[in-house]
Amino acid sequence: MKTPLTIIIFLFAYFPIQAQNQAFYQAVKDSSDTYKIVEKKKRNKEDKKERSKVINDSLLDQNLNKALSYVIFSNSDIASNNSSFGYSQDKEKTNVSINGNFRLGKNKNVFARFGANASGSKSIFEFYGDGSWRNTVGANLGLIFKVWPGSAYFDSESKSFDELKKRRELFALDPYRNPIRYTTENLKSIEQLKKKLFELDEGTHTNYITLKAEFHQLMTVIPKLDSLLKKGMIEEAFTLLNKEEKEQVNYQKNVIDSPENVGKYIDSLFYEFDKKNDKSYGYNLTWVDINVNLSNGNYKFGEDNVDAAILDEFTNSRDDTENNVMKATLSANLNKTINKKNVVWFLQLGLSASSGSYLENSLIDGTPKVIEVENEGYFLQDESEQILGSYGDIDKRLKTGQLYGYGAIFITKEKNFGFNATLRHEYLIAQETDGIFRNNFTFLFGPLFRKIKDGETSLSFGIDVGWENAVYGTKVTKDFTGRIRLGIPFNIYSKKKDSPKK
Repeated sequence: MKTPLTIIIFLFAYFPIQAQNQAFYQAVKDSSDTYKIVEKKKRNKEDKKERSKVINDSLLDQNLNKALSYVIFSNSDIASNNSSFGYSQDKEKTNVSINGNFRLGKNKNVFARFGANASGSKSIFEFYGDGSWRNTVGANLGLIFKVWPGSAYFDSESKSFDELKKRRELFALDPYRNPIRYTTENLKSIEQLKKKLFELDEGTHTNYITLKAEFHQLMTVIPKLDSLLKKGMIEEAFTLLNKEEKEQVNYQKNVIDSPENVGKYIDSLFYEFDKKNDKSYGYNLTWVDINVNLSNGNYKFGEDNVDAAILDEFTNSRDDTENNVMKATLSANLNKTINKKNVVWFLQLGLSASSGSYLENSLIDGTPKVIEVENEGYFLQDESEQILGSYGDIDKRLKTGQLYGYGAIFITKEKNFGFNATLRHEYLIAQETDGIFRNNFTFLFGPLFRKIKDGETSLSFGIDVGWENAVYGTKVTKDFTGRIRLGIPFNIYSKKKDSPKK
């Protein structure tokens, strides 16, 4: 039973605090009212953009930033949809890439991409050795912009949603429902008790009666503290006091001392609650990314790819059998991904433009070799005996453009198996030599496999077959090809954080 003195202290503290917290109560109710499920058919005609809100915006943003961990491949051989390592190989070349995507400052909708990539002709062994006639090392830079607000899915059962909404309110309204807990006197008592606990030994019960008498009001406000001290659990009691002190200091700082911060404070409480009670799943996300890839192409001609009849003459006459030419590619993509309970799919539409040596021609068959054309000098010829251009003109530019689409879908219950397809049209913009380039298309299709760890992608593997760089209006049988692709995401797309600042 409370003593008269305790009752008097409580009454003197309660009414002023309760009046002060009335504004806080209304702010919590107003914030809570923003949580709602809006059925499309019931949306107001005046506000067609009205959207459902079932979890805190900060938590939704954090969840959406993990979306790209499902699909890291794209139209490109460079794994650039996520912070990841990528590897791909077909009969002509090997590609290795690494990329990291990072939030730009506090902006929730803009990210920067930094990466590096390398490619070599034919197998990975030649790529790392001396057998490759073409090696390329480049840097990948980009910007990612979220367009249209992303969203998550939620089981829209009204009873479950209403119950969660009420619990969220009660959690945030604790300072209003228990005002005596958030007083300056209570905070001072916490600090005093923490000092006294330093003097106690684990398992000491003899001091409990003294502590109970001295800190009766504090133990009344925090019943768990009373139980811990009674059992002699000093360390656990100290931890509880630390947590309690932090919560009360935040309240004093953001509600009492700086009322202008009350909105951010309530938002942090809702975030904390929703983090522990997140009933949302999946996502619906759309973004645009713009990328610039700058690479240095190194072309080497030696014994293996110089006509034997002119090898000595060619070698003796030239000291520049290794040639370096810069290549630049600019691309822009519109991306959309949806993750529902039983399916995940990803779609990319984009265009790009490239400028590089004519030896970047996608129609080159196999490894070019140097031949001599009588009275005209040295030329490069591929394995189909197509004349590619003069050896002295390796630095002459070939400029091409691409229009492409890429799609991937995971269809199993565990979302670990699916299919992907690439469709690409490549066309000539300009060329500075008389080359062999003609407009061509690529169509590749195949299965995707995804290994999952802790609900996120830990590895992606794909096998594609189809036609690559097949010239329109010709027999494309010889252009049938296959490739394998491997991707390992780093899951650093968003900066990890426990909660927004209070």
